[in-house]
Order: sequence, then structure tokens, then C-alpha cells
Amino acid sequence: MFVWPVAPWASIAINVLLVLWAGLHLFGFLLGRPNADGTSRMFPLAKMASSAALVVCALLFWVGGARGTPLAAFSALLFFGMFFGFLGDLTLAGFLRLPQEVVFGMLWFGIGHVLYIVGFLTLGLFVFGLRLGGALLGAVAAWMIVAGVIWRVLVASPETPPILNYGALGYGLLLGAMTGVATSLAVQNPAFVRTAAGAALFLLSDMILGNALFRKNKTRLIHDVIWVLYIVGQLFIVFTNAAVLRLMG
Repeated sequence: MFVWPVAPWASIAINVLLVLWAGLHLFGFLLGRPNADGTSRMFPLAKMASSAALVVCALLFWVGGARGTPLAAFSALLFFGMFFGFLGDLTLAGFLRLPQEVVFGMLWFGIGHVLYIVGFLTLGLFVFGLRLGGALLGAVAAWMIVAGVIWRVLVASPETPPILNYGALGYGLLLGAMTGVATSLAVQNPAFVRTAAGAALFLLSDMILGNALFRKNKTRLIHDVIWVLYIVGQLFIVFTNAAVLRLMG
């Protein structure tokens, strides 16, 4: 069992949730059955439960470790970013019945990315005093260009309504900006390398998802691959809390 830099009760709870998170993916895949088009095998409920487990982990890092410290604002922003990501998961999986599920999914995730960006900037500028000028602008510009190119090559489709096509572009650029901010932190402090990797995995998973949704990619188990990339990316982002709490300790 890992000892996390939080209160003992929170450390135990995080370990329990990590075991649950891993078990949900293992047994959700092994015991699941392929859907009608063979693009997914894992139980949808297992996916949603694993996403919820990360939301609770983020909450535990906040209330059990960061609350009352200079990291409180960052940790709170990470929790709320994860919460909106969970709403996005529920919407895209059909558990939240909303019109235009893809649009609302991008909206929830977009709010989450804005919260991540504000959190990363708060952490870099006001907690660790990092110089984010050139590193920030360069990394953000580079990742937004990468996101735009991937959107053009893999996502944009003449068969998709323009509002969805360009909504996906705007969402991709926002995700690229979030990845760029995380990368600018990692360039200056190796403690944030996993944070940047998590953001990059998030970007990759969403671009592959856009390809599957807009270009009707029905590669076998493609949605399970997308999920694994996404949820590991979210795991890395949530556990930024552990890295920064250790740095402050």
C-alpha cells in the first residue's frame, strides 16, 4: 500500500479506490461482452464507476491534504475539473439523457479543461513561482497547432454538420492549450512530467474519439482503447496532487 502525502484516513481511502479502479477495468473487460459493432467490450457501468473513483480521489487529495495550505485552490480546481469530466463521461455514455449528447459532452469537458488550465497556472505562478512566459506561450502554441492538425486529418468530416465540426475544432484547441500549460510546467520542473503526459493522453484519446464519432471508425475495441488512454490520462492529472504535496512537504 502506498503512503500518500495526506491524512492517514485519506491515504487509506485513496489506496482502496486505486484497487477498485484497477479491478473495475480488469473485470469490466474480462467479464464484459462485445457490443453490437464490436467497438467496445468493457461494461459501461464499470467505466463510469472507475471515473467516479478518480473524482473521489481528487476530493480526498483536496480535503485530506491540500485544504488549509497554499495548494488548496489548485487541488479544488482539479477536483471540479474532474467532476465536470465525470459529467462528460455520463453524457457520452448515455446515462445523462440530454439533447445533442456530443455537444453537451464537449461542453462539460471544456469546462473541465478551463478549470485545469486555471489550476495549472495558479500552481505555477503563485505556488512555485515558475516563469511561464516563453515556456508557456511556446508550449501552448505548439500543442494547439498539433490539435488543429490532428482535427483536420482525423476528425473533420464533410458528413458532419458544421456546428459539430467546428465545435470539435474549438474543443480540440482548448484541449491543446491545457496540454500546453501542463507541458510548460513539466519543462521547468520534472515533478510535472506525468501531468503533461496525462494531458497529452487526454488529447490523444479525444481526437481518436472524434475520429470514431465523426468518421464512423468502427475498428474492433476502439472505444475501449479510447477509454484506457483517457482514464490513464485523468489518473495522471489527479495524482499531480501527490507530486505537489510532496514538494511542499
